[in-house]
Amino acid sequence: MCTDLRETGRGRLRSSARRTTSPAQLTTCGTVSRRPRLPARGFIMVIQDVRGRYASDGAWEPLRNEGHDGADTIAWAAELGGSNGRVGMLGGSYCGHTQWRAAIEQPPALKAITPLMTWAEPSEALVARGGATQFSVIVGWAMAAAFDW
Repeated sequence: MCTDLRETGRGRLRSSARRTTSPAQLTTCGTVSRRPRLPARGFIMVIQDVRGRYASDGAWEPLRNEGHDGADTIAWAAELGGSNGRVGMLGGSYCGHTQWRAAIEQPPALKAITPLMTWAEPSEALVARGGATQFSVIVGWAMAAAFDW
């Protein structure tokens, strides 16, 4: 998986992970510039392209691998040099959903998640409401996800 790191290099640090469907390089620049306090306050920022997106290997199958891959990422982040072994996750939309899926796996190092503007159950929020398929959401999301930034 393609992963970008930002850290301060001071002592034992907490890790903050964001797994994204956008290119990690673009997300890193945006995330770090909008949240410059995290590395300065002792967090290692881990920003990773999900499986099959941009610089990460494999085939992207939306929503399918996020639990297992997320748990693996959390375990890896907890073992980074300088980490204190505690990992939190942040992000919205698909990045928010990757947090729910990873949390279901119950990785021991995961201590906090902050999913924003996301869904817990895709079949009842992303693609349907009350059993009615939301074609406008599906088509719009599929087109945006397929766009190669």
